[in-house]
Amino acid sequence: MKLKENWCTSFALVFLIGLVVWVVLDYLHTGKIDFRFVLIGILGFSVGWSIANKKKKKSEQKPLYKERSHRLLFPTYFKIYENKIEAYFWPFKYEIPLSDVKDIEIIEKIPWYIGWGLRIHPWKRRLYFAIHHGKSVKIEKENGFWREIVLSVKNPEKFVSTLERLRK
Repeated sequence: MKLKENWCTSFALVFLIGLVVWVVLDYLHTGKIDFRFVLIGILGFSVGWSIANKKKKKSEQKPLYKERSHRLLFPTYFKIYENKIEAYFWPFKYEIPLSDVKDIEIIEKIPWYIGWGLRIHPWKRRLYFAIHHGKSVKIEKENGFWREIVLSVKNPEKFVSTLERLRK
């Protein structure tokens, strides 16, 4: 682990260790555990760790297809990598390995009763990333709980052609 590249991870671990020492010394002195220190430690560690993992993930792979949207006041994106599809609707992220993709098709519209946002249809085991109700992409999976995922991308033809090119 290089300190320059992973300073956030080092900071998170040092912060957590320092806070554990502080809590132990405070417990030995007062006989009680102040849970405010524990919560601050968990928060500091998780923030540092998440920043470190974000930096690490950004340098891993470059997407072949990328689309961002800020509809409904929430950031949304759809990305295609060489080995997976990534759909994000704040604060949820869903990844589909390309090896699990059974079929891809363009559907004409999402039904009006589905609504907007991240929606589920539990009886059909379908997950919707509904940003608009126009043309969308339906992906069928071979396994997993969600067997069908519907992504309302801006350019479904380009999205499907990129996926078909990767699947060959």
